[in-house]
Amino acid sequence: MLLQAAVARNARLYWQAKGDAAGPDAKARLLDRANAVFPWNDAVHFELGKLYFERAAEALGNPAERDGLFRRSVDSYLRSLRLNPASPAAHFELAQALLYMSYLGLPEPVGHFEEYRRAADLTGHNSQIHYDVGKVLLGRWESLEPGEKDFAAAILKSSLAGKDEERLLDLL
Repeated sequence: MLLQAAVARNARLYWQAKGDAAGPDAKARLLDRANAVFPWNDAVHFELGKLYFERAAEALGNPAERDGLFRRSVDSYLRSLRLNPASPAAHFELAQALLYMSYLGLPEPVGHFEEYRRAADLTGHNSQIHYDVGKVLLGRWESLEPGEKDFAAAILKSSLAGKDEERLLDLL
């Protein structure tokens, strides 16, 4: 009964944070409380990762704060993936945070390309994540290795195989 109460409280705090939280600080407090009650909800860690990433992107002018927030973001995504390794969204968002860290010269605990690959492999060919992975990799085309270019080309080809003209125009 105590476990059920902890799971219910965690879920309630999670939904409060996703919904009507006043701001990033209130959202972070609610998510931290949710983790204190029941730390095995991958969605809470995922939301914390997104929150820290957004705050890090807003703090680009303050290197110490920015770097700490990017590290917290990556740590939260990694915790989420330890609990749910089959989440394409968590792999994609982790890859985004790692890519930003690489732009800033920060050490990456795992490679961003591998996380993009996992996100694409775990999602369907017509999904938005699959398309977004191809788009990000196309933007980094010059820095990709030959095998990575083949992977990016295959993703883009499968993403554009449908009749979605908007995707093609977006890439162009």
